[in-house]
Amino acid sequence: ALTLWFYVADYDTVVEKTFTNIPVELIYPTKGDIVVESGEGKLISVTVTGKKADINALKSNDIRAYVDVSSATKDGEFNAEIIVELPNDISLVEHNALSVTHLVVTLATPTSKQLNLEVNIVSGNWEDIYTLMPECEPNKIEIIGSSSIVERVKYAKVNIDVGELERPKQVRGKIE
Repeated sequence: ALTLWFYVADYDTVVEKTFTNIPVELIYPTKGDIVVESGEGKLISVTVTGKKADINALKSNDIRAYVDVSSATKDGEFNAEIIVELPNDISLVEHNALSVTHLVVTLATPTSKQLNLEVNIVSGNWEDIYTLMPECEPNKIEIIGSSSIVERVKYAKVNIDVGELERPKQVRGKIE
C-alpha cells in the first residue's frame, strides 16, 4: 500500500517542461491575389505544465503553434499572435511560456515571370551508344510569388540521370 501511495503521489506531481524547435504554421489567404513574402519557417520554444505522467508522454509534435492571417484582404505587414494548442490537461506556463509571442508576416501581391528551363542530363556511358536529346516539354515555366522573391530567381533547371536506363525512352526530371 505504501508503494502504491508513493506512485500515486508522484503521478499527480505537477511539473514544467520546455519544448524547443516547435514549427509555427502559417494560415494565410488561399484565395485572392495575396502570397506570403515572409514569416514562414519560424521555430519557437514552448514551456508547458501538467501532471508528470502527462508531460512525460507529451511529444513535440503533439504541440500545434500557428498564426492565422487568413482574413487578410490586402497585402502588407501583420504582427500576428502565435496561438498554441495543447492536449487536454496540459497548460502553457503563465509567464514566458513562449520564446516568441508574435510573428511578423508579410503578405504581398503576386507577380509572375517566365523562365527558360535548362536541361542537365547525367548519362554515364550513354554518349558512346545513343544520341542524347536534351529536350524538355514545356521548355518554359511560369513562376508566381511575391515580387521580391520572383525577381531573385534567375533560372530553372531539370536534372535527369539516365545512367540506369536499359533502353532509350523518354524520362522525366524534377524542376529545381
